Amino acid sequence: MGRWVVTLLLLLVFIAYAKPFLGGEAYYMWDVGRAAEEGSLPVFITPDLAGVRHEVYLGEKLWVVVQIRNAYSPCPFSIEIVDVDTDATVASRSATLNVCGGSMLGGMYYTLVIPEFGITEPVVEGKKYKIVARVGSEWGATTFTERHAPPAKISSITVFEGGRAATQLKQGQKYEVRVKVRNNGEADGKYTAVLYLDGVKTNETQVMVLARREGEAALRFTANATGQKLNITVAVFGVILQDAQSLLVDVIYPQPKFVAESPPEIMAKVGEAVEVKARLKNLGDTCRVAGVTYAASPPADVDISMTGGTVAPGGYLDLSLKIAPREAGVGHLTLSINCAQTTDKVEIPLRIYAKLTVKAADHRGGAPPVRITINGREVNEISLPGGQVEVEAEREKVLGNLRYVFDKWSDGSAENPRTLNLRTNTELVALYKVQYYVKVDAPGARVEGWYDAGTTLNLPIQREIASGDTRKVFTGWSGAGCPSAGAITVIGPVDCVAQYRDEYRVVVEDPQGRFGGTFWIPMGATFTSDIPLTYEATPDTRLKLADVEGCRWSRRGTSAVIEVSGPARCIIKWTKEFKITINDGLGVYRDISLWVGEGKVLALGSGDVFSVGNDSVALPATQTRDSVRYVLAGWQCGGEQLPTTAQMTIKSAIQCTAQWVKEYPVTTAVYLDGREVARSPTTWLREGQLIEKDSTREAPPPGPLSIVEFDKWEVNGKEIKNKTLKMWVDAPLSIYAYYHTNNLPLYLLIGAVAGGATAAFLIFTRRKKGETTVVRGSKTVEIEPIKEDSDTKVRETRG
Repeated sequence: MGRWVVTLLLLLVFIAYAKPFLGGEAYYMWDVGRAAEEGSLPVFITPDLAGVRHEVYLGEKLWVVVQIRNAYSPCPFSIEIVDVDTDATVASRSATLNVCGGSMLGGMYYTLVIPEFGITEPVVEGKKYKIVARVGSEWGATTFTERHAPPAKISSITVFEGGRAATQLKQGQKYEVRVKVRNNGEADGKYTAVLYLDGVKTNETQVMVLARREGEAALRFTANATGQKLNITVAVFGVILQDAQSLLVDVIYPQPKFVAESPPEIMAKVGEAVEVKARLKNLGDTCRVAGVTYAASPPADVDISMTGGTVAPGGYLDLSLKIAPREAGVGHLTLSINCAQTTDKVEIPLRIYAKLTVKAADHRGGAPPVRITINGREVNEISLPGGQVEVEAEREKVLGNLRYVFDKWSDGSAENPRTLNLRTNTELVALYKVQYYVKVDAPGARVEGWYDAGTTLNLPIQREIASGDTRKVFTGWSGAGCPSAGAITVIGPVDCVAQYRDEYRVVVEDPQGRFGGTFWIPMGATFTSDIPLTYEATPDTRLKLADVEGCRWSRRGTSAVIEVSGPARCIIKWTKEFKITINDGLGVYRDISLWVGEGKVLALGSGDVFSVGNDSVALPATQTRDSVRYVLAGWQCGGEQLPTTAQMTIKSAIQCTAQWVKEYPVTTAVYLDGREVARSPTTWLREGQLIEKDSTREAPPPGPLSIVEFDKWEVNGKEIKNKTLKMWVDAPLSIYAYYHTNNLPLYLLIGAVAGGATAAFLIFTRRKKGETTVVRGSKTVEIEPIKEDSDTKVRETRG
């Protein structure tokens, strides 16, 4: 008993390993008594051990049976499935069986049963396979065909109206199609019968047919034929199509029914009228034609004329049609035939073409060489029966430095590609922008790319690129299509490079702001600048060049020349000189001008002669003109009084005027008894100096027995009787004192003196503007020095 258990476990392992083409658990049973088909071992497929199958249908579960008649144990066992067409093994398994043979009770042999054998998708209809089993040295095989379902055939198709077969159908009536189906397979089959009327699925039903038997299916329908005959087709399916058959049956109309025999289709073009002959056949009852009207889609204007008025069954109605299409499209011309009590309609296919023209233009009016397609074809003009049309224009076309770029269509649409609903003759123009390749290379203004023709580009050109004491100066462009200024209008390809000149900087600093400045000099060139050695900044101020720091310079004539050949900073150093004007105060010398440096000391003085140095002036101490002597008394400089000899530090321009004191010559002589007895040297007295002379002091010495008596004064020829003379000097003076000798005894003199006391000389002096007045008795004498032709006049006033 234990031996059988071990054997069964081994078989179970084998069967589990043998999937997927075998299923279930294998087991032993008695010999079923089958003969071998091939080899010595009986191998067969069966659904129930009672019958043998050579066809396997999708979805079935069958048994594979192997009868083992080898008497030796243990033994090798294998089973495989082989493709009959290619002899290729598609699956195989092997094992060792402990129970391989020997007879069972009753002398029967062991039979190995493998249940739940079947096929799965994909199924190749009619494909043949062979199952080969080997046990020990024996083998056996069986062949099967895989199918979706048991094969079936249609035996007959019959149309019934009620209980009678119908050979002619009436429009609108109900009918039944009866189909006989024969199952030619090895198993019962379930099939689907499908009814098609003029190719349109109308009905379906299912029918069960026993193996090797015939069954029947019924399909109902209503006759609604679209033509003169009705195509009735029945197809039988068993997972896949098994068979199909058709009938062509006449359909009869109970009222007048027209069909168009010609033309099969009307074709025309929008904008062009076309004449067409139409022939209509009456498939129904007699029609007494009262008139024909129309409806056209797409829209068209149609003129209709006809021949004949009564059309018998099978007869013809001939029409002359003049068609003027308004819009393109595909539709029908519907003709309505009025037949007394009824109206029948006939539709003739109508195909109206519209012309679509496409071309390209640029904004300048040119024709770009671009590609334009209509429905994928590169054409410029096409006639189409309306509907949706796709138009596409090449988006861009590059020709070197010239480019055409699609902008929009002439109707304003920018969609590309675009779909048109073509209804009328249409012309579309693809508008292109003309672009040129622009390349401008300049510091800070690099531009490169495609630009529309006519575009103005503002180029922020750096006119100067400074770097410390050097710079680059824009001088222009080199290349093609270059601008003349800072903007460029694109009218063609542009390839420009900015040109620059290298310069160095020379800074000349002038504290006075007159000769300074910043100068940019081309590299390799020498900078020169002329500066005066001296110049008058103002009428009273002069600047004198002291040095030019930081730069080489030289004197050339009255100028200093700066010369440098590279970056430099030149600082001009000036010394300031002020104009000193000397006025001699007498007009003897013209005004004397000299320039004295700021901070220098000017020396003013006197000497024997006039002299002028760089920073000194000396005038003669005295000068005599027209009997007048002038004595230098000091200087008046800018409101400041200075002594005769002085030094002053120059801080600004100034005028110095010499200050003089006038001196007049005064000559004194004494006359006694008409004879000059004494004369003093000529004395120079300052103008305005008071002269006082007393006759007693001036009197000459008398003789021993005489006295000297005063007679008069004579001043510049004018007599003055006063004994005391007082006067201010304002002109040259000649003063003479006149005396006489009196020889009377002393007593007479004393008496004369005493007598004179009674007369009481009253002398008083009044000074008014240099006047001296002498009054004696009742007579007043005014002496007024008056400068008139160098003479002194005496004016007498009597009162």
